Amino acid sequence: MDKKIPPHKEAAFQEINKQFTGDDAKQQCTRLLRALSLFSINTFEASRGLGVYYPPARTWRRCTY
Repeated sequence: MDKKIPPHKEAAFQEINKQFTGDDAKQQCTRLLRALSLFSINTFEASRGLGVYYPPARTWRRCTY
């Protein structure tokens, strides 16, 4: 199975990644929330496009920091 991120989402993810750099949980959560404010995304897109290590954990914690 060859999954790909749609081009319009990939462009948005690149902009989000430029704005919110870093690998800590807070930055990952911020990127995830920003992307979700634009459109729905799946876990593949969150992990590959946004660099979120384990998207369900970020959602479970509700990104409250």
